[in-house]
Amino acid sequence: MITKKELLDSHQAYLEYQVSEEVWDKAWNEILVEENNITKIAGFRAGKAPLNMVLNHLGEEKVFDLTSEKVLRNNYKKIVEEAEMKILRTSVLNVEKQPNGLPLYKFTFDLLPEITLKSKLDKMKIDIKKLPDVEDELKETVLSMQDSLAKLTKIGGTPLSRGQVGLFSTQNVGDDKNRRIRLNMGKEEYFPGFDDQVEGMKPGEEKEVYFSSGDKEFQITVKLEGNYSKELPLIDDEFAQRLGYTDLNTLSSTLREKVSLQVSKQRKELITNQALNLLLKKAEILLPLGLIEDEKDDILSVFVEDLEKRGLTLEAYLETEKKSMEVLRKEAEATAKRRLEFRMILDKLASDYEVSVSEEDLNTELEKLSKEEKIPLTKFKSKLKPEEFNRINNYIKREKLLDMIPELVKVKEA
Repeated sequence: MITKKELLDSHQAYLEYQVSEEVWDKAWNEILVEENNITKIAGFRAGKAPLNMVLNHLGEEKVFDLTSEKVLRNNYKKIVEEAEMKILRTSVLNVEKQPNGLPLYKFTFDLLPEITLKSKLDKMKIDIKKLPDVEDELKETVLSMQDSLAKLTKIGGTPLSRGQVGLFSTQNVGDDKNRRIRLNMGKEEYFPGFDDQVEGMKPGEEKEVYFSSGDKEFQITVKLEGNYSKELPLIDDEFAQRLGYTDLNTLSSTLREKVSLQVSKQRKELITNQALNLLLKKAEILLPLGLIEDEKDDILSVFVEDLEKRGLTLEAYLETEKKSMEVLRKEAEATAKRRLEFRMILDKLASDYEVSVSEEDLNTELEKLSKEEKIPLTKFKSKLKPEEFNRINNYIKREKLLDMIPELVKVKEA
């Protein structure tokens, strides 16, 4: 039961929780049994040693810690409900062993930030751009496939011209990696202005080409490996079979289904993003500084991991981009605030529209996560901290809410 509850400020609360002797003793014995099954004790098969020997082998301190974790996992939801506070997460948790041997849990909770939405989804009217017709998109997809199966015939030493296919090797200045690209000349498939710069090149010729991105200009060394004429295949059953389908009808129906799903997904994303942006413009959200700092740290941590995967260091990146760590953290702060604001809006909407998570929903998500981690479901669950269950629960609510948005708002396609 909760023995002490105190509001520290508008963002944090302090709470003490004490478990009953009956609950503690039950969990203590369960831990000893569980550990007995996985602990090797000389002279006994797994699970067959007396429990007092298991206790002596592990030591009271370790059993106390394991039991404390188990009790917390089993009772965290109950503690949060009993607290009757809008708890976001546990920021600090200390477990103190009392003279009677029972634990006293001392929590500091971060509370959900105050958020006021000035409009409701079901009262909202939004305009979105008209999306591509499914049949038009299907036609473009088939033409792209047709192009991929085109027969290329090498042309002699004639200059590269529009309507031909150019095979290039490219190298960025300061980079020793060569990349090969195949382009249909005249379709601007690489970057705007590239076709103009390479038109007229002869096979074997090298040239420096330039392009801009934002306020930066980049230079690339380009070599024309060869230029080709192109003969497109007929779109018939043989064409479909070359792509792995039984006939043209099967190819068309399969692609139509995929394209329909893509257009539907694109429509849903447009509506959802516009609705959330409109809500954010008028929302009043007070974010705790500590929450922003934690989110900022998470963003930077992922960023550094990504750099390392590409063989770069943070120091090398900062030097190349001529940025200081202070500037990088400022950029991360802007991203952190926006991410948190959207998350808070989704949580508020999920509460307003009474989005719930069933046991089946939770188990499905946990099973998916355990497969990603390549860990058996039972073991995966046992590793999760109580607030991680809460985080997963909130994630499911947000995903459900995102599915609801396109059905709640009134949409007009311009």
